Amino acid sequence: MATEKKTRISRANMGHVVTEPVDGDIQKQVVTTAELAKVLGLSVPRISQLLNAGVLRRNRENYFPLCKSVYDVIGALKKTPGSDENKSSYDKARTRKMEAEADIKSMDVKKRKGELVEIDDVINIVKKEYTSIRQRLFAIPNKIALEILGCASPKESQAMLTEAINQALRELQLDETKEVKSSETETED
Repeated sequence: MATEKKTRISRANMGHVVTEPVDGDIQKQVVTTAELAKVLGLSVPRISQLLNAGVLRRNRENYFPLCKSVYDVIGALKKTPGSDENKSSYDKARTRKMEAEADIKSMDVKKRKGELVEIDDVINIVKKEYTSIRQRLFAIPNKIALEILGCASPKESQAMLTEAINQALRELQLDETKEVKSSETETED
């Protein structure tokens, strides 16, 4: 019993893990889950994951053999080179930077192909279109006010209004077609 306490990691200094090997035999040291987590710099839940995955094994007394556990975890990390635990913070930052640069290049290519546009450009175009529509619709009463007064029935005045609105919409559509053709001519030059 006395030798077992000497082979365990000392809990005298809770801030640091201090080992006390018996007769220089580090292979016999055993630790609890929390102690192994501290030694490896992992969380207790991560130790449980590794235990459930079969990477780690406990002995009969429900302790982890320290040396074997460290080797097993290192071996598991070497087998998964893409795992986050195996990457340094520099590697992670470098990966994020490379992904961001690739995203920017992809967006640049899409923009050149005309598959991607700036949101401000879209907002300006929509504002311009709304202004044009508004102006055309507000111009209708001035254009046909006198003609409507001469209508014999509400049905006739309604038909006249409908035709005036349709005419304004056709004009807007023609303006849009002209703009598209002029922008295509500009891109060809």
